Amino acid sequence: MKCFMEKEPQLESRAEKLASGVKTAGTAVGMGSLLRNLLGLVIVSVIMLLLMSWGIPAYFGVTVILIMVGLVVMDVLRLKQTVGVDLYELNETEPGEIPLKADENAVLWIPGVMQVWKTRSAVFLDTGKVLTTENALLLSSKGIWALTVPLPGADQVISGTDIGKWQWMNAWQDIADKLDEMVTADTLEEVLRKCRGYKICSLEQISEIKFSDLSQGITIKLKDKKPYTYSIRDKATYLKAQKSFALIY
Repeated sequence: MKCFMEKEPQLESRAEKLASGVKTAGTAVGMGSLLRNLLGLVIVSVIMLLLMSWGIPAYFGVTVILIMVGLVVMDVLRLKQTVGVDLYELNETEPGEIPLKADENAVLWIPGVMQVWKTRSAVFLDTGKVLTTENALLLSSKGIWALTVPLPGADQVISGTDIGKWQWMNAWQDIADKLDEMVTADTLEEVLRKCRGYKICSLEQISEIKFSDLSQGITIKLKDKKPYTYSIRDKATYLKAQKSFALIY
Protein backbone atom coordinates (compact mmCIF):
# COMPACT_ATOMS: atom_id res chain seq x y z
CA MET A 1 0.00 0.00 0.00
CA LYS A 2 1.45 3.33 -1.03
CA CYS A 3 1.55 6.26 1.34
CA PHE A 4 0.20 9.69 0.61
CA MET A 5 1.25 13.16 1.67
CA GLU A 6 -1.46 15.28 3.20
CA LYS A 7 -2.41 18.32 1.15
CA GLU A 8 -2.57 21.17 3.60
CA PRO A 9 -4.59 24.36 2.92
CA GLN A 10 -1.62 26.73 2.93
CA LEU A 11 0.55 28.65 0.53
CA GLU A 12 2.60 26.45 -1.76
CA SER A 13 6.23 26.01 -0.81
CA ARG A 14 8.95 26.55 -3.38
CA ALA A 15 9.39 22.75 -3.62
CA GLU A 16 5.69 22.28 -4.35
CA LYS A 17 5.61 25.10 -6.89
CA LEU A 18 8.62 23.55 -8.61
CA ALA A 19 6.98 20.13 -8.82
CA SER A 20 3.60 21.42 -10.00
CA GLY A 21 5.30 23.79 -12.45
CA VAL A 22 7.27 20.96 -14.04
CA LYS A 23 4.10 18.88 -14.40
CA THR A 24 2.14 21.78 -15.88
CA ALA A 25 4.94 22.64 -18.31
CA GLY A 26 5.38 18.99 -19.28
CA THR A 27 1.66 18.66 -19.92
CA ALA A 28 1.65 21.79 -22.09
CA VAL A 29 4.67 20.65 -24.09
CA GLY A 30 3.17 17.19 -24.54
CA MET A 31 -0.15 18.62 -25.69
CA GLY A 32 1.62 20.92 -28.15
CA SER A 33 3.64 18.04 -29.59
CA LEU A 34 0.51 15.90 -29.91
CA LEU A 35 -1.40 18.63 -31.76
CA ARG A 36 1.53 19.24 -34.11
CA ASN A 37 1.86 15.55 -34.91
CA LEU A 38 -1.90 15.17 -35.38
CA LEU A 39 -1.84 18.03 -37.86
CA GLY A 40 1.24 16.50 -39.48
CA LEU A 41 -0.53 13.14 -39.74
CA VAL A 42 -3.47 14.72 -41.58
CA ILE A 43 -1.23 16.67 -43.97
CA VAL A 44 1.14 13.75 -44.62
CA SER A 45 -1.77 11.35 -45.14
CA VAL A 46 -3.35 13.65 -47.74
CA ILE A 47 -0.03 14.10 -49.54
CA MET A 48 0.79 10.36 -49.51
CA LEU A 49 -2.68 9.41 -50.76
CA LEU A 50 -2.34 11.97 -53.53
CA LEU A 51 1.12 10.68 -54.48
CA MET A 52 -0.08 7.07 -54.44
CA SER A 53 -2.87 8.06 -56.82
CA TRP A 54 -0.14 9.38 -59.11
CA GLY A 55 1.72 6.11 -59.08
CA ILE A 56 4.28 6.04 -56.25
CA PRO A 57 4.56 2.60 -54.57
CA ALA A 58 1.77 2.07 -52.04
CA TYR A 59 4.15 0.54 -49.50
CA PHE A 60 6.13 3.79 -49.39
CA GLY A 61 3.09 5.96 -48.74
CA VAL A 62 1.67 3.58 -46.13
CA THR A 63 5.04 3.40 -44.36
CA VAL A 64 5.27 7.19 -44.07
CA ILE A 65 1.70 7.37 -42.75
CA LEU A 66 2.39 4.63 -40.19
CA ILE A 67 5.47 6.51 -38.99
CA MET A 68 3.31 9.55 -38.33
CA VAL A 69 0.72 7.37 -36.56
CA GLY A 70 3.53 6.00 -34.39
CA LEU A 71 4.60 9.52 -33.41
CA VAL A 72 1.04 10.38 -32.43
CA VAL A 73 0.71 7.21 -30.35
CA MET A 74 4.00 7.95 -28.55
CA ASP A 75 2.81 11.49 -27.81
CA VAL A 76 -0.46 10.14 -26.40
CA LEU A 77 1.40 7.72 -24.13
CA ARG A 78 3.82 10.41 -22.92
CA LEU A 79 0.98 12.83 -22.24
CA LYS A 80 -1.05 10.17 -20.43
CA GLN A 81 1.89 9.35 -18.16
CA THR A 82 2.62 13.00 -17.41
CA VAL A 83 -1.01 13.86 -16.62
CA GLY A 84 -1.38 10.69 -14.53
CA VAL A 85 1.47 11.51 -12.12
CA ASP A 86 0.21 12.18 -8.59
CA LEU A 87 2.75 14.49 -6.96
CA TYR A 88 1.41 13.60 -3.50
CA GLU A 89 1.72 9.85 -3.95
CA LEU A 90 5.01 8.33 -2.82
CA ASN A 91 6.39 5.38 -4.77
CA GLU A 92 7.87 3.65 -1.74
CA THR A 93 5.75 2.26 1.08
CA GLU A 94 6.43 3.07 4.70
CA PRO A 95 8.59 0.35 6.29
CA GLY A 96 6.83 -2.00 8.68
CA GLU A 97 9.59 -2.01 11.25
CA ILE A 98 12.31 0.49 12.10
CA PRO A 99 15.38 -1.27 13.56
CA LEU A 100 16.10 1.29 16.27
CA LYS A 101 18.15 0.23 19.27
CA ALA A 102 16.48 0.64 22.66
CA ASP A 103 18.75 3.53 23.68
CA GLU A 104 19.30 4.98 20.19
CA ASN A 105 18.65 8.71 19.79
CA ALA A 106 19.20 11.44 17.22
CA VAL A 107 22.53 13.28 17.31
CA LEU A 108 22.34 15.36 14.12
CA TRP A 109 19.75 15.75 11.34
CA ILE A 110 21.33 16.64 7.97
CA PRO A 111 18.73 17.93 5.49
CA GLY A 112 19.38 18.69 1.83
CA VAL A 113 21.57 15.79 0.73
CA MET A 114 21.76 13.89 -2.55
CA GLN A 115 23.45 10.56 -3.13
CA VAL A 116 26.00 10.62 -5.96
CA TRP A 117 27.92 8.04 -8.02
CA LYS A 118 24.84 5.83 -8.32
CA THR A 119 22.11 5.47 -10.94
CA ARG A 120 19.66 8.19 -10.04
CA SER A 121 16.42 7.20 -11.77
CA ALA A 122 14.47 4.79 -13.99
CA VAL A 123 12.54 6.49 -16.81
CA PHE A 124 10.18 5.33 -19.56
CA LEU A 125 8.75 7.81 -22.06
CA ASP A 126 10.24 10.69 -20.06
CA THR A 127 8.36 9.73 -16.86
CA GLY A 128 9.57 7.51 -14.06
CA LYS A 129 10.78 7.31 -10.49
CA VAL A 130 13.92 8.25 -8.59
CA LEU A 131 15.86 5.27 -7.29
CA THR A 132 18.08 7.10 -4.81
CA THR A 133 15.45 9.32 -3.22
CA GLU A 134 17.27 10.23 0.00
CA ASN A 135 17.29 13.96 0.69
CA ALA A 136 18.37 13.87 4.34
CA LEU A 137 20.66 11.93 6.68
CA LEU A 138 20.50 11.21 10.38
CA LEU A 139 23.52 10.64 12.55
CA SER A 140 22.23 8.75 15.56
CA SER A 141 24.01 7.53 18.66
CA LYS A 142 24.21 4.08 17.07
CA GLY A 143 24.53 4.60 13.32
CA ILE A 144 23.74 6.52 10.15
CA TRP A 145 20.30 6.62 8.54
CA ALA A 146 19.13 7.81 5.12
CA LEU A 147 15.70 9.45 4.79
CA THR A 148 13.43 10.83 2.11
CA VAL A 149 11.62 13.86 3.52
CA PRO A 150 8.20 13.66 1.80
CA LEU A 151 7.90 16.69 -0.48
CA PRO A 152 5.57 16.70 -3.52
CA GLY A 153 7.25 14.94 -6.44
CA ALA A 154 10.43 14.19 -4.47
CA ASP A 155 10.74 10.70 -5.96
CA GLN A 156 9.25 11.45 -9.40
CA VAL A 157 10.69 12.09 -12.86
CA ILE A 158 8.26 14.08 -15.00
CA SER A 159 8.89 15.00 -18.64
CA GLY A 160 12.52 13.99 -18.18
CA THR A 161 12.94 16.27 -15.14
CA ASP A 162 14.15 14.79 -11.85
CA ILE A 163 11.99 16.71 -9.36
CA GLY A 164 13.99 15.65 -6.30
CA LYS A 165 17.26 16.84 -7.80
CA TRP A 166 15.79 20.26 -8.60
CA GLN A 167 14.32 20.50 -5.11
CA TRP A 168 17.77 19.74 -3.70
CA MET A 169 19.29 22.47 -5.87
CA ASN A 170 16.64 25.18 -5.55
CA ALA A 171 14.40 24.34 -2.59
CA TRP A 172 16.66 22.61 -0.07
CA GLN A 173 15.34 24.91 2.67
CA ASP A 174 11.90 23.35 2.22
CA ILE A 175 13.47 19.96 2.91
CA ALA A 176 14.99 21.37 6.10
CA ASP A 177 11.74 23.06 7.17
CA LYS A 178 9.62 19.95 6.55
CA LEU A 179 12.10 17.76 8.42
CA ASP A 180 12.19 20.20 11.34
CA GLU A 181 8.38 20.20 11.44
CA MET A 182 8.30 16.40 11.53
CA VAL A 183 11.04 16.11 14.18
CA THR A 184 9.14 18.57 16.39
CA ALA A 185 5.79 16.78 16.05
CA ASP A 186 6.76 13.09 15.90
CA THR A 187 8.90 10.55 17.68
CA LEU A 188 12.18 9.40 16.16
CA GLU A 189 10.61 6.14 15.01
CA GLU A 190 7.65 7.95 13.43
CA VAL A 191 9.93 10.34 11.53
CA LEU A 192 12.01 7.46 10.19
CA ARG A 193 8.89 5.56 9.16
CA LYS A 194 7.24 8.52 7.40
CA CYS A 195 10.53 9.32 5.64
CA ARG A 196 11.05 5.67 4.61
CA GLY A 197 14.24 5.72 6.62
CA TYR A 198 16.74 2.91 6.34
CA LYS A 199 19.90 2.32 8.29
CA ILE A 200 23.02 2.70 6.16
CA CYS A 201 25.22 1.25 8.85
CA SER A 202 25.96 1.02 12.52
CA LEU A 203 28.91 3.01 13.85
CA GLU A 204 30.93 -0.20 14.19
CA GLN A 205 30.62 -0.93 10.45
CA ILE A 206 32.34 2.32 9.43
CA SER A 207 35.92 1.96 8.22
CA GLU A 208 36.44 5.59 7.17
CA ILE A 209 34.59 8.86 6.71
CA LYS A 210 35.93 11.35 4.19
CA PHE A 211 34.84 14.91 3.44
CA SER A 212 35.29 16.93 0.26
CA ASP A 213 35.11 20.70 0.68
CA LEU A 214 34.93 21.17 -3.08
CA SER A 215 31.66 19.24 -3.49
CA GLN A 216 30.54 19.56 0.14
CA GLY A 217 30.47 15.81 0.05
CA ILE A 218 30.67 13.06 2.64
CA THR A 219 31.79 9.53 1.79
CA ILE A 220 30.97 6.79 4.28
CA LYS A 221 33.27 3.83 3.71
CA LEU A 222 32.13 0.55 5.23
CA LYS A 223 34.06 -2.56 6.17
CA ASP A 224 31.92 -5.01 4.20
CA LYS A 225 29.85 -2.92 1.76
CA LYS A 226 30.25 -0.39 -1.02
CA PRO A 227 30.71 3.23 0.14
CA TYR A 228 27.90 5.78 0.27
CA THR A 229 28.64 9.29 -1.00
CA TYR A 230 26.35 12.27 -0.46
CA SER A 231 26.60 15.91 -1.43
CA ILE A 232 25.28 18.33 1.19
CA ARG A 233 23.58 21.36 -0.37
CA ASP A 234 24.08 23.94 2.41
CA LYS A 235 27.58 24.99 3.45
CA ALA A 236 26.66 25.61 7.11
CA THR A 237 25.00 22.19 7.33
CA TYR A 238 28.07 20.60 5.73
CA LEU A 239 30.40 22.20 8.28
CA LYS A 240 28.13 21.14 11.16
CA ALA A 241 28.12 17.57 9.84
CA GLN A 242 31.89 17.62 9.53
CA LYS A 243 32.26 18.53 13.20
CA SER A 244 29.69 16.00 14.41
CA PHE A 245 31.16 13.09 12.45
CA ALA A 246 34.64 13.99 13.69
CA LEU A 247 33.44 13.32 17.23
CA ILE A 248 32.38 9.75 16.45
CA TYR A 249 35.14 8.75 14.04
